[in-house]
Amino acid sequence: MSVDELPRLDELRRYDLFDGVGSDAAFDGLAELAAHACAAPTAAISFVDDRRQRLVARFNVPAGIEVIDKEYSICAVIIEEPVPVAVIENLGADERFAHSPLVERLGFRFYAGAPLITPGGYALGTVCVVDHAPRALAPAQVRTLGLVRDRVMELLETRRELGELRRSEALRQEAVEALLATQHDLQQRIELRTREIEAAHQRTRTILEQIGDAYVVLDRHARFLYVNSRAAQIFGRSADELMGKELWSEFPGGDGVLREPYERALREGVNTTVEVRYAPWDRWFEGRIYPKDGGAAMVFTEISDRKRAEAAAEESRLRLVEAQRVAHVGSFEFDITSDRVVWSDETYRIYGVPIGEKIDGYRGFLKRVHPDDLERTQRIVGEAIAAGATMVYDHRIVRADAQRLAARMQDAHAAV
Repeated sequence: MSVDELPRLDELRRYDLFDGVGSDAAFDGLAELAAHACAAPTAAISFVDDRRQRLVARFNVPAGIEVIDKEYSICAVIIEEPVPVAVIENLGADERFAHSPLVERLGFRFYAGAPLITPGGYALGTVCVVDHAPRALAPAQVRTLGLVRDRVMELLETRRELGELRRSEALRQEAVEALLATQHDLQQRIELRTREIEAAHQRTRTILEQIGDAYVVLDRHARFLYVNSRAAQIFGRSADELMGKELWSEFPGGDGVLREPYERALREGVNTTVEVRYAPWDRWFEGRIYPKDGGAAMVFTEISDRKRAEAAAEESRLRLVEAQRVAHVGSFEFDITSDRVVWSDETYRIYGVPIGEKIDGYRGFLKRVHPDDLERTQRIVGEAIAAGATMVYDHRIVRADAQRLAARMQDAHAAV
């Protein structure tokens, strides 16, 4: 690691980006926006530390890719270049990336990335889009990708300021300790600290009114102490109407889903993530509860559209399972990166294997291929993966009960 890299890593740590929280809806939405704006099938928002590139938002990124070793990372190279938006029209023709697994295995050929630059001038990572064919970006697309990058940085700065809100409370305690320690220049120090705290709170209030997330502060009895404009919009009530009112009484039914995690967060003093459905509105919300001075701050956003999409996807999956059962047609997915094979229920039945039994990756699949067809199967699958092409061919299988049947492999490229 170079000496110049140390300040950048210190800056990266200031944003608390890797706290173990799962996929972030706000970042995921921006990644999807970048993909649509650039007409690209895949997009990601990621950050580069001293060893790895970590994806915190993904849109159509192949399953299992959440961390990339820095030595294989395209973004790690891009953030070292002083350009607002980097466009590599043909990765295969660039000697820096031609032999990267991202190019050779996953077939990426086009890349465009906008480095995430802090106000201090340090590059944390990128907003990037990729495609499987060499191509270019129109000037308007380049500009839009830069605007998405700017929105990501605004969101990062906002969340960093929210973290500083908790630290600002330490200033108040420090002022009290100064009172007990000395009477010398007491009034001057108190006024100074008060101005600093008020200025910090004013900055925070301004930020909280500008963010897209809803934000409220409650006391130990769940009475409203602060409601930002987004929260008031979701509640359908003004902040003045809610101040001092109890959450549970103002929104009956909310205590049934939120009271237990809220009281547990206060009791244990730990940040808590919640995902709840408010039945009277038939709407879903996702948020985090931050214990604070006996009460709590809550940041939440509506996820009703996502939950409906998940329910529709599950319904489609169940219909597919039933259709495969009726047609006696199976399907499977092969994750090259993790050597993970996933079979549909009907595929298990076709192979005579108990549903859910571990397949042992690609080798587990091959050992169920008829010995006379094994060499040809390996060759055809290998060529399809290398070329990124669709394959259709027949081979025989060996069932768990020793029966040998014929099977057809079709559109395997979509699965791998």
